[in-house]
Amino acid sequence: VPTHADAAKEATAEYTYTFAGWTPEVVAVTGDATYTATYTATKRSYTITWKNDDGSVIDTTTVEYGTVPTHADATKEATAEYTYTFAGWTPEVVAVTGDATYTATYTATKNSYTITWKNDDGTVLQSSQVAYGEMPKYTGETPVKTANAQYTYTFSGWTPEITSVTGDATYTAVFTETLNTYTVTWKNADGTVLETDKNVPYGTAPTYDGETPTKAATAQYTYTFSGWTPEITSVTGDATYTAVFTETLNTYTVTWKNADGTVLETDKDVPFGTLPTYDGETPRKPGDAQYSYAFAGWTPSVAEVTGDAVYTATYTESTNKYTVTWNNYDGSLLEKDENVEYGVMPSYDGKTPIKEGSAQYTYTFVGWTPELAAVTGNITYTATFTETVNEYTIRFVDEDGTELQSSKVAYGEMPAYTGETPTKTATAQYTYTFSGWSPELISVTGDATYMATYTSTVNEYMITFVNEDGAVLQGKKVAYGETPAYTGETPVKESSAQYTYTFAGWTPEIVPVTGEAIYMATYSETVNEYTIRFMAEDGTELQTTKVAYGETPVYAGEMPTRPDDEQFTYTFTGWTPDIAPVTGDATYTAVFAAKQITGTLIITRGSAAEQDFLYSIMDGDGNVLMRVVLKKDKECVKVKGLPVGTYTVKEETSWSWRYSPDENPQTATISAQERTVTVTFREQEGHTPSNEWTGDIAIPHKRVDGISEED
Repeated sequence: VPTHADAAKEATAEYTYTFAGWTPEVVAVTGDATYTATYTATKRSYTITWKNDDGSVIDTTTVEYGTVPTHADATKEATAEYTYTFAGWTPEVVAVTGDATYTATYTATKNSYTITWKNDDGTVLQSSQVAYGEMPKYTGETPVKTANAQYTYTFSGWTPEITSVTGDATYTAVFTETLNTYTVTWKNADGTVLETDKNVPYGTAPTYDGETPTKAATAQYTYTFSGWTPEITSVTGDATYTAVFTETLNTYTVTWKNADGTVLETDKDVPFGTLPTYDGETPRKPGDAQYSYAFAGWTPSVAEVTGDAVYTATYTESTNKYTVTWNNYDGSLLEKDENVEYGVMPSYDGKTPIKEGSAQYTYTFVGWTPELAAVTGNITYTATFTETVNEYTIRFVDEDGTELQSSKVAYGEMPAYTGETPTKTATAQYTYTFSGWSPELISVTGDATYMATYTSTVNEYMITFVNEDGAVLQGKKVAYGETPAYTGETPVKESSAQYTYTFAGWTPEIVPVTGEAIYMATYSETVNEYTIRFMAEDGTELQTTKVAYGETPVYAGEMPTRPDDEQFTYTFTGWTPDIAPVTGDATYTAVFAAKQITGTLIITRGSAAEQDFLYSIMDGDGNVLMRVVLKKDKECVKVKGLPVGTYTVKEETSWSWRYSPDENPQTATISAQERTVTVTFREQEGHTPSNEWTGDIAIPHKRVDGISEED
């Protein structure tokens, strides 16, 4: 039964092969036979490497040839600026044909952050989402801080300083403080204002700079200034201090006079409250043509002392009649009462006198001057009036006529607007700043309306130029109506394997500024071409061409060849690596299948013999490769499939043949040039064999690669 070493079959991309035996089944030799190796095919598996876009390995999996590999979505940690969403793998995942690496790709979404604007008491004024890199802007009403007794507060900005968004941020309103001033009023005991100190700073001790206050003595007391109430303290608000006086009981002089004024008696140092007495003779008054007089008492009636007093003797009399004239303040006659008896209290019976008001004052009738008294003779009374300072309506209105404040202000005072600073809504083109009132404020002389005026400032807007990936290339403020210009370096976009990009302009088209705007760089794309080289196995360049990305290169030259050598012949089988669509420069090298050169060794004796002969075939090192038998009825035996080389053929004389060769052993060389060689053994003359060998098969001692048992 012939035997042979296991055959081998070269693996393909899809399969590896394991020798499974020979077909047909190997049996004892009965003639020439051919056995074909059979193999078990095992589908190959390959390593699939999954990488993140930073090159780090996420996972490796083993997948059979032809199967489309799968993997869970990759993740990429968000940055302050971007959140990343898995977008797939590159290159596109396809059925496995060999080891492969896939890299995760992502879609970047710019992050937005919460920007909170707070007042200094922590109250949230505004909260909004703002994209990373943008400059946050407070759009609410100007923050305010309630004044206290000591300070008034004015908004001055934000802390920390406003910067482009890189995360959630809170800005707190900052205020400058102005020390408040107050009015300190110094009054006399009767409420009369002695002095008014305006704009006295908080915390200052007020001082009175006027003349020493006085209080008119009463009948009972004389008053001496002794200080102020309440006690003077540092200013914490408007304050009123009232003069305080000590009192001393008065003494008075009581004078007793006759009707003609003659002093009848003088009583000095009469204490207040004492009832005075007249100690002299009964007064007398001479009669005149009009009257006869009889002492009737004292006038006024004697009463407890409340001040210096003069008591005049009174008499009963025949009364004279007099004319009482009533004039207005300007001397115009209002009424004349004639024949009014002496001593009668005159009375005015006409319409209430009036005095026409002025811009400054309104006048109210309060009585007559001199003070009305019993008639003692002809007399003229003139109407007297009190004057009241007029108040006028002062209106402050906005530019559109909206009333901001309306109040009553006294004539001659300077009106003051106490409301919030007027504002005018900005337009796209202008921002407006309150600049004052029209007409200019003046002291009040009548009703007046003041209208807010504004200065206008042309608005500037942030114009941002960004690259296609959102990276800011330039950002600056540009005035409304001006056409923005990009002054930076020409934008660039990194080439990909497939395309080269050339800056083509901006989108949207640049126009004069009407608000904030973002212009994004646009690019034209050119498909890249790569150098594809086809090389012979020895490094000789066969073809070099430029091929566009994604196209499959084609070799257009003559089929590559490789010269046969002493051992092998070569057949072109394709290229390595396998030709694939272009993704970059590539070199393909011709691949050849090598087939070992074999020959045939013929052993002959030149003619038939009377017995079989056994021959050993040995390699150059003397190792027996096989033994073959030359049948007695055959002229030769052929050994096929021997690799190129030099062989030694020896007749095995140890078997005591009938015939012995002339030359033993002999050599034979198989080469690429001479593939069939013959060695001839002839009988040695005079040799007498003693035995006969009857074997009939070849006995291989060592398998020779490439030689079948049939050979």
